[in-house]
Amino acid sequence: MKLVAVLLFIACIVSVAPGQWVEKTIVLPDSLSALGIPGTMVYNTGNNFLFIGCDSGVAIVDGFSDRLIARTPTRSLRDYPACYAPQVNKVYWLGGEYGSRTFVLDGATGRDLKHLLTPNAGAICYNPQANKVYCGDYYGCNVMVIDGTTDDVIAIDSAGVFSASLCYSPRRNKVYVGSAHNGVTVVDGGSNQVVARIEGFTARRLCYDSLNDKVYCASNAYDVAVIDAAGDSLLRYIPDNDGPWDVCYNPVQNRVYVSNEGNSTISVLRDSGGGIEETMDDERGTMNAAPTVIRGVLFLPGAASHKPQATSLMDATGRKVLDLKPGANDVRAIVPGVYFVRAESRELSAASCYKIVVTR
Repeated sequence: MKLVAVLLFIACIVSVAPGQWVEKTIVLPDSLSALGIPGTMVYNTGNNFLFIGCDSGVAIVDGFSDRLIARTPTRSLRDYPACYAPQVNKVYWLGGEYGSRTFVLDGATGRDLKHLLTPNAGAICYNPQANKVYCGDYYGCNVMVIDGTTDDVIAIDSAGVFSASLCYSPRRNKVYVGSAHNGVTVVDGGSNQVVARIEGFTARRLCYDSLNDKVYCASNAYDVAVIDAAGDSLLRYIPDNDGPWDVCYNPVQNRVYVSNEGNSTISVLRDSGGGIEETMDDERGTMNAAPTVIRGVLFLPGAASHKPQATSLMDATGRKVLDLKPGANDVRAIVPGVYFVRAESRELSAASCYKIVVTR
């Protein structure tokens, strides 16, 4: 069952939680000359850089010093979507008239490497498993596939829809193409072929729930459609009469946020099928043992049943980081952050996922 909470924004006044404040304001028109109004932002995890699309180019802010360190003079990229490709340390940015080109920027320097012809592209996403970038051609009903190594368009697949949004499932290696007119088309990340169509609703924005293996779709029909990524089938509609515009997944709290254009609200969807950190054992009256991390070692308790279970450590995107075994597992080489311990099963039950935090 879904629990929906609504956060009201009244008169554009946002209540800030204690301990949160504006630490610093970075002025873009500094010694690197005026860049204009900032817009779309992309974070480079490899260099800890923030790329900011502006009216007259791209500004690069160093995440360590919070200083503007470089600019790339390009056409205005302020209003266009972009994505970061960590495998090759590049930023792919839609731009030009009606997204007619994709700008390829070097992630370390911001240098303008290449311009690719991608007519009418309005959405973009990255596939790290195959090192591919996908661009949705809104008017041509196509999905263009870019090779991340050569930066060439290697395939143009007919999605049969008006591609309004894209999202990638790392667990299934699939790309979900949202249509502004009719449902979602599913493209296999390996073969670039259409493998499924889920119709009967509009999907202006998409997001992937990596913990529960679901795709959430903000619909024009005043609801949020939920897709089962395992079977590529429609699970349910969640009513949202406030006009859902965009959706975003929070893997730490296992929630989906929905921005509503109808009355300036944010809806919060909680999935009751998600993971919990510990559960009560009715027979013994004690807490079930949960995975623990102490001094770089993840201790995984043995399975309650006699049948061995394949258990994995997954990051917030649903990508498998490590195969786990009962007992001690060395996680000292893993990047600090939030991870999930998941036991393989046919269905993701409440007790099959545990959230852990790896620190230094």
